[in-house]
Amino acid sequence: MHSSGLMSSLRALLVLLLAFPLTASAQYYTVDPITETVTIAWPEAAPAWRMEVIRPSNSSSTDGSGLELRNVSYNGRQVFKVAHLPVVNVEYDEGSGFGCSCYRDWSDFEARFLTAPEANDAIFVDAEPGSVRTTCDFAGEIDPLLDQGDLRGIAAEDFGDRLVVTTQYAAGWYRYRVQWVFHLDGRMQPSYAFGHTPNVCTQFGRNHHAYWRFDFDIGGDDGELAADGDYIVESAPTGSFTFDTEARRNHGNGVEWSVYDRNSGRGYRLTPGPEQEMPVDDFAYADAIVLSYKPTELDDGGGFSGTFCAIDFESPGPPDPQNGGMQKPPLLDGDSVLDTDIVLWYRTGTRRTDEGDTSCRILGPTLTPVGNWAVSNENKAPSLPSTAALSAAYPNPFDRVTTVRFRVDEARPVTLTLVDGLGRTVRTLYTGTPVPGQEVEAQVTAEGLPSGSYTVRLTGEGISETTRVVLLR
Repeated sequence: MHSSGLMSSLRALLVLLLAFPLTASAQYYTVDPITETVTIAWPEAAPAWRMEVIRPSNSSSTDGSGLELRNVSYNGRQVFKVAHLPVVNVEYDEGSGFGCSCYRDWSDFEARFLTAPEANDAIFVDAEPGSVRTTCDFAGEIDPLLDQGDLRGIAAEDFGDRLVVTTQYAAGWYRYRVQWVFHLDGRMQPSYAFGHTPNVCTQFGRNHHAYWRFDFDIGGDDGELAADGDYIVESAPTGSFTFDTEARRNHGNGVEWSVYDRNSGRGYRLTPGPEQEMPVDDFAYADAIVLSYKPTELDDGGGFSGTFCAIDFESPGPPDPQNGGMQKPPLLDGDSVLDTDIVLWYRTGTRRTDEGDTSCRILGPTLTPVGNWAVSNENKAPSLPSTAALSAAYPNPFDRVTTVRFRVDEARPVTLTLVDGLGRTVRTLYTGTPVPGQEVEAQVTAEGLPSGSYTVRLTGEGISETTRVVLLR
C-alpha cells in the first residue's frame, strides 16, 4: 500500500474511534457503535442484572416505544424478553379550543437532557450519580420548560445499591422522561413522567396515559427460558385467582398482578404506583390487559399517523403482510394465558389541570421478585455454595391440598411456615433438622383457610427461602 493510502486509512480509523469510543473491559457496560445497543452487566464485579438497552430512536412498535429493554435477566435467570412503552396519548377536556382535542404521541424523537460528564450526541453516558436532570428536574427554575443539556441518548447512574437508567424524548411540546431503577435485591421500578415546553394547548386541562408492555419470559431452572410455562395471578385483599384467558382488569383496592414460571415457581409481582389514584374511563380502556404473546402485537396499530387516538385492544388491526395481507385479529381475542408466554400491558395515567402547574407527575409500578431468585449454582463462586432450596408448590393454585418440597445442604434446624397476606404465621408446616441433601415434603391443606395468596417460608441459620401459593375455593 502506498504511504498516502496508508495515512488516509489511519485517519479514517482515528475518526471512527473518536466518534465511537470503545468501552473499557473494566466497565459494567459495552456500546455497539453499529447497532447502538448498550449491553449492561451490573454490578461489574458480580453482575446481578444483565440486559440490552435500546435508545428511543431505535425502539420498536409503530412510532417507537421510548427506552426499550431486551433480554433482561436477574441472577442469571430471564425476566423479560422485551419491556417498553409503545403507546402514549393525551385527551384534552371537552371544549378546549385551538384544536386541542386528542393526540397519539410518538416515542422515538429524542430530546436533550443534562448529565455530567456532558456528552454531545453520545449513545450512552456513565453519569456521575445524581447528575442526570431532565425537563422534570428543572420545574420551578428559570426557563424550566426549555430543554437543557446536550445528551440525546441514554444515561446510567451507578449508586452502588441501585442502577438508574434514564432517557428523554419529545412529541411536539411534550417531554417524556422514562427511567428504570434496578435494585440489587431484584426489585425494578419503571417510571414515566412528562413535562412540556410552552404551547397554547397546555393551558387546558387534560389526561395523560402511557401504556407499558411487559413481555415476561420468566426463566426456569438452570437459567433456561420457560415462557411456555408461565401463568398470571391477580391478588387482592378479598382473594386471588389465576387467569385462564385474555382479559382486561382495573386497579381496585390493593390489586396486584404476578407472573410465575410453572416449573420453578419463580415470578415477578407488579404493585401499582401513584397512577392508581386516577380511575379508568372509556378513553383509558383499562389499567391492566393480560394477553398471550404474538410476535406481531407490539402495539394496537393506532400510531401517531393512525386512524384512532385512544388505545384499542378489541378492533381488528390493519392488513398483515406476514399473513397474506389478511386483517390482523384484535389483540384481546380470548386466547388462553395459562401455561404460555404472557404479555402484561399496564397503564399509568394522570391529570394535568392548567398551565401554571409545571411539576412533573412521576408514575409507575414496582416489580418485585417472588420465589427463589438466588444465584444459580453455575454462577456462584466456589466459596458460596447453596445452603437450601425450596421448590414451587404443586398444584398451584389449589383448592384442597398442595405440596411443597425443600432440601438443605448442611445439617441445621429449619422451620417451614405458612404466612398470610398480612404477614401473620398461620401454620407451621415443618420444624426439625433434615438430613443434608434429602428432600423433605410438606403439605398445605385448605381446611380452615380463606381463599387468597399465602407465602411458604423456609427459615434457619443463613437460610431464608420463600414461595407463594394461591388457595381458590
